[in-house]
Amino acid sequence: MKKILLLSALLLFAGISTSSAREVKKLGTKISFEDALVSTEPFVVVQNGFVLCGPLSSTDGSLTYKLPAEIIDYAYSFVFEEDTDHPGSYYMHLYNQDPTPESKGYMNASPWSHTWLSGVDKTTTKGELQDGALWTIALVGEKQYTIRNLGVAEGNYNNKPGGNEGDRAAQGQGYLGLTENGYWANHVTHYNTSGIWEFYLLETEVYPDVDPLYFGWDDLTIDGDAKVTSDSEIKFVRDARDYAPYWTETAKWELSTPFDATGYKYLVFYPKRNVVRFGNGDNDTGGTVFIRDANGTSFRGDDYFKYNDNNYPDHTGKMWMNIWNEQRIAVIDLEWLANSDKYGNGSECKVLDITKIKAFGFSGDFTIGGAFFTTVLPNSSGDYKRTFTNEDTPVYETFGTICLPYSAVCCGAQLYEIVGSTTNSITLSEYEGVMEAGKAYLYKTLEAKQQYWGNVRPETAVYFFKAGYANEVNPVPNNGLIGTFSSIKAPVGANYYILSNNTLYDTVGATGEDAITVSENRAYIDVDQITNKNSSSAKGRVELFFNGADDTTGIESMNAIETLTSGKVYDLSGRVVTAPTKGLYIVNGKKVFVK
Repeated sequence: MKKILLLSALLLFAGISTSSAREVKKLGTKISFEDALVSTEPFVVVQNGFVLCGPLSSTDGSLTYKLPAEIIDYAYSFVFEEDTDHPGSYYMHLYNQDPTPESKGYMNASPWSHTWLSGVDKTTTKGELQDGALWTIALVGEKQYTIRNLGVAEGNYNNKPGGNEGDRAAQGQGYLGLTENGYWANHVTHYNTSGIWEFYLLETEVYPDVDPLYFGWDDLTIDGDAKVTSDSEIKFVRDARDYAPYWTETAKWELSTPFDATGYKYLVFYPKRNVVRFGNGDNDTGGTVFIRDANGTSFRGDDYFKYNDNNYPDHTGKMWMNIWNEQRIAVIDLEWLANSDKYGNGSECKVLDITKIKAFGFSGDFTIGGAFFTTVLPNSSGDYKRTFTNEDTPVYETFGTICLPYSAVCCGAQLYEIVGSTTNSITLSEYEGVMEAGKAYLYKTLEAKQQYWGNVRPETAVYFFKAGYANEVNPVPNNGLIGTFSSIKAPVGANYYILSNNTLYDTVGATGEDAITVSENRAYIDVDQITNKNSSSAKGRVELFFNGADDTTGIESMNAIETLTSGKVYDLSGRVVTAPTKGLYIVNGKKVFVK
């Protein structure tokens, strides 16, 4: 595995300041609605500590909510615009958090109980007889308000006035609220009871201009116990000891020099792929991640529940790696661990010295991709998700392209970069660690599992988790792999290729109605820009062929099937074959023909 240690992080170890600081928005002063009406500063709307945020997706525009730690690049600020036809009622105009705020549209109401981000035309409505974009705000406490939609509260629902099925006014609904379960979980919806809202100005917090520090697989130390095994190829570690390994260190990164993490908020672990096992061995005890400072102070999962029967703060930063569907990442909240009054009640709490982090790792059964420090809290359900099939017929070993404007890590796929090309193919090498912001990569889906209400089912998506501040406005070419953040038409020519069904097809003649679309956050290949690198030592070398070509050069013939046992056998699609028959296969990176 390639270890990525950014220059800025190297200098940080040496105590050298590397570059200018970065400014990040956070919640500031709580203000009244009257102050919000005349505010020239951006403010956000908050309920129960959650910030009303932007769309769940770019397709349906449904609004969601996030913890304050997650509002970076996600929360929208508001401007209230009074409607002249309905005095005392307001349009809610939303803006992003760019240095020069850009209008994203108006907050609208749906006849199906949720809210969404409409277009810039504030008169846009949804449903029949709905004034969906118009809201009333009523004071109910000290700087606390209810927000009610005029159309949903007072209009007709699907043109069926009266009765429980139609008239929202008869049901007393229309209040804006946050949903935590049910069909509209994680959405902003309408209730028949009042939700209490508050308005907060945004303040600027200054962070060091440092991107994530990634610790690679090669530095991971595996416990020498006979019942602890590891497979470096699939990054799987199994602890089969017959006790809960809360106090063990199945695998760990031990730093020769303590790391000063004061410029970071979180330490994030991410898996190579999801595996479904309840803890170590075959029992249901669970596993945990841990962190230790140079003074010997350690925190593990059970330490989060230690003081005065208080629970760990309810957000995605958990010390557990294999609880239900939260297997994708595990987050350690460094600021919380360094706080001597963690629960605000004066209780004596263990304190981690985050200026001298000496070791961290995990126990139990896990596939591990790596770990990194960051100030951006990744979304536990993925900041970007690529679905590659349906759950009934999962298809693994499928190649794709990915290009994201922010630095990220991947779960559920193996990443690749281009290291060379021939007249018939391109050569890929495995890439490990943090994806650079704006840079395009290829990936191959991996077989994985997920837990779903107590049942195990195939994982059918690849997850990308944000891993730092870096945010590129324009895509960055990556040795002939040209990414895009928006949907574009592929350039036409014999040197341009599009990936489809694990094969690269040129775009010759793909003009007019036949023009090929490259969707957003994907990439195409310009072979003229590929620089051949030393690929003889490339890890996990893979070839992708042009236009279905079958390069038969360099094929070795083997007379006996037994001679294949020196390594795993793959077919030409990259699938592992347990009982090869006559045909062409890949063994130890070489083409082999079985007679």
